[in-house]
Amino acid sequence: MRTATAHDEHGERTGAGDGVGMKRPHLLLLPGLLALLVEPSLWLWRTWWDPAWSSSGAAVFLVALALTTRSVLSGAAPGSAPTVWPALVAAAAARAVGRLLSIHLIGALALVIDAWALARALRVDARPQPVSPLAISALVMLSLPVEHVGQQLVSWPLRTAASALTAALAQPWVGSLEREGTLLIADGHLLEIDVPCSGLRGALALAVLAVSLSSTLRMPPLKTAVATLGGALLANVVRLWILVVGPTALLLEGWPHDLIGLVGLAAGAAPLLYLARRSAPRTPVAPLSGPPLRTSSALTISIAALLAALLPHRPLDVSAHVEPLQMPMILGERISEPRASTAMEDAWVATWGGALVGRSYVDADGVPHTAVALTTTAPVRHLHGVDACLRGAGHQVERIAHLPTPLPTTVWRSTDPSGAQWRVATTFIAADGTVASTPSEVALRWLQDPGTAWTRLDRITPWAACEAEGARCRAFDADLVAALDLLEAS
Repeated sequence: MRTATAHDEHGERTGAGDGVGMKRPHLLLLPGLLALLVEPSLWLWRTWWDPAWSSSGAAVFLVALALTTRSVLSGAAPGSAPTVWPALVAAAAARAVGRLLSIHLIGALALVIDAWALARALRVDARPQPVSPLAISALVMLSLPVEHVGQQLVSWPLRTAASALTAALAQPWVGSLEREGTLLIADGHLLEIDVPCSGLRGALALAVLAVSLSSTLRMPPLKTAVATLGGALLANVVRLWILVVGPTALLLEGWPHDLIGLVGLAAGAAPLLYLARRSAPRTPVAPLSGPPLRTSSALTISIAALLAALLPHRPLDVSAHVEPLQMPMILGERISEPRASTAMEDAWVATWGGALVGRSYVDADGVPHTAVALTTTAPVRHLHGVDACLRGAGHQVERIAHLPTPLPTTVWRSTDPSGAQWRVATTFIAADGTVASTPSEVALRWLQDPGTAWTRLDRITPWAACEAEGARCRAFDADLVAALDLLEAS
């Protein structure tokens, strides 16, 4: 007996005996969906495993995957899947903007939007063990390298606020405590509130906890946000307070330092856990429905998504023409020769502009010193931390100190893949002489005066040579700064 087939006003086949007509418009969306996701997915995968990003996003993504799988396996959801094709339109828009500006993070928002759409299509909020699709999407967003971007943009104000608050709270316990910017000085011990101490890493860990808890619990959004931010502040202050008030020198290395971090994080998680205990479990939502997707609309959306993935790059943050620093050929008794740039460096400058120059010096004892300067009017794009460059090249990097003279300088110890160790000193200098200690400070100062050229000046010397004779490296820094007239500019 022939099964009757109905036709709606758009000519789509919707008969119970023929499921192909129902699926055809959605199948037409697949080419566009794949085109949107391939490049951002590959980029995200690289950030998870590339040491330059220092990302723990893979673990966060696994949390999102585990919550989704648990909900799907708990049982079927009543009703049909809601319409989610508008999310593909939004993902295509994000992908187009990211492609044009050549900013991978914006393009990767397509993954976040599509994660929400997939969770909705799977009806994870209507199954016996419901999960919020919005929470799944938020976890995917937290699997992006948001910590790296945050450290690049906001770590400096966070460090400044953390140092001021810690100094105020620790003053009654340490009467000799003094604060100079992000430096805390107590009883002859110097503690710098550096990038990890900005509290951003703890805040992101608590954000993952908050989203994971709210995915299965009906936690009030405003109270959850307050508990997360307040907990992040509490975690950082507790950790820094212990470091300042306690035996600082003993707590800065190894397992005591890690233990203090865990104590602070536990204190910060307490408000969230208390709120979670007072929140009821989520209940399955009622079946949803939406407008049907026409074949013509699906084809149009898919083509638009394909075009968005093929748009040419038109980034706005390309450096204007700048003059490189004029490195001296002779520096005191040190003779030099030009440093050859790598193919990767040449490609980067060709794409994003700026000027890169370097010279290799040899002192009277045969110890090599290398100076490299990258100048740009687009520091947010160009001037990431030298530690990211070194980790990306396979080095193990340890931050050693922040030296105030002859210019404010951050010193790193870098161990290359062969085991050789290097002293790497970095300073950020603006054309007007302003000096910054981190890329975050550079970014904020540049936003106050866009178009200003900034230079990252790196000095590289074998670590053993500096350890054997510390004055050697200090003298090289001082001579180079004097030769470049940086002290006069600042």
